[in-house]
Amino acid sequence: SSADLLLIMLYDQHWATSPPGAITGPQWLRRTLAMRVQESGADRLVAGLPFYGYQWRTNAPTATTSYDEARRLAAEAGVAFDRDPATQSLHAVRAGADGWELWVTDAVLLDSLRREVSALGVRRVAYWRLGLEDPAVWR
Repeated sequence: SSADLLLIMLYDQHWATSPPGAITGPQWLRRTLAMRVQESGADRLVAGLPFYGYQWRTNAPTATTSYDEARRLAAEAGVAFDRDPATQSLHAVRAGADGWELWVTDAVLLDSLRREVSALGVRRVAYWRLGLEDPAVWR
């Protein structure tokens, strides 16, 4: 009761040193946020959602990437993004010695995540990090 609001970071389901995977999937978000709602109440929570992605690289450390940068990397490598059915995240893989795996948040995924947040009664949302987002989130 010493804080008016609690910002819950609902991202990094998979992180820079973990195996590749979604930044935030709807089911993971639902489980994680439901626990916080039960502990603190929905009215005190702010749901922190991701605007970014990760590029897990074969021969280099994992890098945070923007939506636009991820699209550029995939286009230059001639690989297509698919939508992971379990997490609704965009995903692309470039095979080979200098390969990489991209997992990226886009407007479609964010719509799904916001629906999960709303279904749990949380009315406030924050995003990390401005400038890395899919431009379609503002339409």
